[in-house]
Amino acid sequence: RKGVKIGLFKSPETGKYFRAKVPDDYPICG
Repeated sequence: RKGVKIGLFKSPETGKYFRAKVPDDYPICG
């Protein structure tokens, strides 16, 4: 099943976290 994964990324400019869509082949850690 192909679903849209939402990952949490930290912006190096502001230091804030933001959510973005990640591709299916993106390695998810933790």
